[in-house]
Amino acid sequence: MFGSVFLCAHNTKGTLYALKSVSRVKVNKFQIHENLVAERELLLRLDHPMIMRLVKTFKDEARVYYLLEYIH
Repeated sequence: MFGSVFLCAHNTKGTLYALKSVSRVKVNKFQIHENLVAERELLLRLDHPMIMRLVKTFKDEARVYYLLEYIH
């Protein structure tokens, strides 16, 4: 709801991923920092074939990124 999701691929392997991007402005405006942290912690703990896997998180000055398993 607060971010955009993009389809991306690994440069050499070609593996597809979903990249969720959330603006830090929106995080601050809607005060959802705790929600993002909770989502990250929960996804890192889960290991189930019916739930998408969180591969890694990134951040820069403007956005927070979640690299997720792509499910077609």
